[in-house]
Amino acid sequence: MSEVLNHPLLAPHKEIILASAKPTVSIELTRQDKGLTLWQSKVGGDPYLPKGADHPHHPNGHALTLLAQINFAEVPKLPDFPEKGILQFFIDGKDKDGIYGMNWDNLFEQTGFRVVYYADVSENIDDLVTDFAPYAVEIDKYGLPFKGQYAMAFILQEQLMPSEEVGRDKQLEELLYNDEEFYKVYRRHSESIGHRIGGYPAFVQGDPRYVDKTLADYILLFQLDSDYHKDNKEILWGDAGIGNFFIHPDDLKNLDFSKVLYNWAGC
Repeated sequence: MSEVLNHPLLAPHKEIILASAKPTVSIELTRQDKGLTLWQSKVGGDPYLPKGADHPHHPNGHALTLLAQINFAEVPKLPDFPEKGILQFFIDGKDKDGIYGMNWDNLFEQTGFRVVYYADVSENIDDLVTDFAPYAVEIDKYGLPFKGQYAMAFILQEQLMPSEEVGRDKQLEELLYNDEEFYKVYRRHSESIGHRIGGYPAFVQGDPRYVDKTLADYILLFQLDSDYHKDNKEILWGDAGIGNFFIHPDDLKNLDFSKVLYNWAGC
């Protein structure tokens, strides 16, 4: 961030730029199809599931599939986010419409997807389910937005407000649209693509929070971007899309993940 703000075109406006910056945890993924523990942060693989706990299922009876889980003991501290516990995101691998459990008519409806939080985590394998054969499903012809398993690594960053959102900041908006060179430099350093926790989200088909004004206060909980071809990664939402999960700040503080918004779209 400091190197970016020292750019000769940005440095004179550092205070204005930083006023709208947000903390975010960027996620780097490494393909690792074997050796991941049940309690570590990851995309894909077997979930953390204490004995006696219910594995998420679709109302039709089949098990949902783990998209990702985040062990917050491994994550740099973000304001208002958990400091411990495991947060899991499940989606539908048998969705006949090929939309991975998202409900276009109600993005909050946790039937084809589920968000689960375990506040206390045991790393004693004897406390955990290790046989996931009963939860195996024959993946629908549309498949899943990922293949394989991926370990997560985390980097705490300050994220600049994306140029697409600067209408919320009149001073920054004036700078961007009155100085073409400033705009080019700022835009290059303020992209919100990639995998992340918190911060500013990215979209390929527009922000659902703009469509419904009651969602204006919702913030990014977790974003998984398409990530493929490089380093044996195979994560692809439709045609190079992005998946986002949003939550109201009050629900996040209360560790209530029952009203999470799930949205994804392809190009």
